[in-house]
Amino acid sequence: MRRTRNATTAREEAAEFNHKGCRVLAERGHSRAEIGAIMGLSPRSVRRFLSSPYPAHEVEKREAEERREYEEYQRTVRGHVRFTREGDFLTDAEVRGRHLRAQIVRFIRLGVSKVEIARRLEVSKRTVQRHAASWERARAA
Repeated sequence: MRRTRNATTAREEAAEFNHKGCRVLAERGHSRAEIGAIMGLSPRSVRRFLSSPYPAHEVEKREAEERREYEEYQRTVRGHVRFTREGDFLTDAEVRGRHLRAQIVRFIRLGVSKVEIARRLEVSKRTVQRHAASWERARAA
């Protein structure tokens, strides 16, 4: 029984690895034939992995984007200016506001109450409500 469970787990992990690998290589511009050659998969397997949804990869991409935003914010706090367009820049307050909104949205997605979010981020409950309402309006549009 234990051996069967370990084999099943290994198959699931291999499938997840192949699914993610195909998605990443496709995003980097590789063709299906190239992906199959790189990963040692048949064309049919590559097509199956690319055509089926893979929500975990989307979550990882979103988390990576949030990390990049936070790192940009940290660079700004340390004295560097973050440019948005040529000749245009964000003030420290604008960068902090964008980072705060990203944190609030992350907590909302995790199901944390607005009161608890305000306590954790050391901001007012009204600030959390404003950012949450703004995010919900943008999401509905």
